[in-house]
Formats: sequence, C-alpha cells, structure tokens
Amino acid sequence: MPDSKPDVTPDYVGLVRFLITPFLQHPNALKIDCERSQQRVFVRMAIDDADRGRAYGRGGRNIDAVRHVLTACAQVAGETARLDIFGGAPDSSAAVTHNAARHSAPHIPRSPSTHPAPPKPRLRSRD
Repeated sequence: MPDSKPDVTPDYVGLVRFLITPFLQHPNALKIDCERSQQRVFVRMAIDDADRGRAYGRGGRNIDAVRHVLTACAQVAGETARLDIFGGAPDSSAAVTHNAARHSAPHIPRSPSTHPAPPKPRLRSRD
C-alpha cells in the first residue's frame, strides 16, 4: 500500500505571502516566519498597522480564509498548522475578552423616579 504523505513539504511562507499580499497596501512591510516541530507548523506573520483592517477583512473573513487554506494544506501533508499575526493586528482573544467583559456587566435596575415612563400617545378625535 503506498504512503499517503506527499514527497514534498509545503512552502507555508510562500503560501501565506501569496494569499495575504493582495489585501495589503504595504506588502514590503510583511514579515513571515515558519517554525516546524515534529508534525506541527507555526507560521507567524507581522503586518503594518495601516494594513490591519485590510488583512483581517470584514468580520475577520480574509484572515479566516487564509487560515483555512493553510490548515487544509498542512492536513494534506500530515501536519497541523497555526497562523499567528503580530505587528498591529488585534489579538482575537483580547477582543473576545473585552466584548465579554462589556456584555457581562451586572444589570442594575433603575428606580422609576430616575427614568419616568414615556408619555402614552393620545388619539385625536375626528370632529
């Protein structure tokens, strides 16, 4: 039975550079590093602060797409891959923590005297 692993290891740095460069205004500022440990691959990417929004895309769609392609490529090679972004990019865990803290504040009921009820609409009579 032939081995299912490919003979060539993927060029993760080239792949990430190819996928992310079209989104950047300053592609020369892009720095990518790849570290391998057994069957794990860690790709670190640093981008310019001005390109942060473009690299992430609306709702993180751009960077999620890059991560999915990277993960699929690594899976074919029998590895697992992780992409970390540095250099001005928001840390997604910090954003989640910030949003969770904002929405988990205890609800303090207000007394009716501080917020009176809005007036009821009055109906006009047709005379």
